[in-house]
Amino acid sequence: MSHSIRGRAGNAATDEVMIANNKKAIEVGTYVENNCPDLRIYVPGRMDKFLIDQGVTPIKVVDALLGLDCAIVGQSDILLVYIPDDYISGGMRIEIKHALCIEKDIIYFSDVSPETIKHLNTCINKLKEN
Repeated sequence: MSHSIRGRAGNAATDEVMIANNKKAIEVGTYVENNCPDLRIYVPGRMDKFLIDQGVTPIKVVDALLGLDCAIVGQSDILLVYIPDDYISGGMRIEIKHALCIEKDIIYFSDVSPETIKHLNTCINKLKEN
């Protein structure tokens, strides 16, 4: 699941902003997983604690994850793109471009309303049929 880590603040984002953005993405990813039983989701923000425990500073976590994220997109069936504030970050653009280049299906969503979850499940089921 592609999500913004730094948000609109970009390179000026503080550790607190990035932690809050990741927390929200983790919550959304977990909710989607719990409500879309046929979907396993990789959420980059879940890796932060591991990377920080390895000595990577939060501001460097974004760069450390991006290459890994693209590799994971390559092994995934689809790319979910979570855009709660209509903002697609530079890192998200890289992940999306990578998915397009390797012809992965992309599903964009901005909330986890019951309608969105229903739509996600419908899209996933259609992809499974193909």
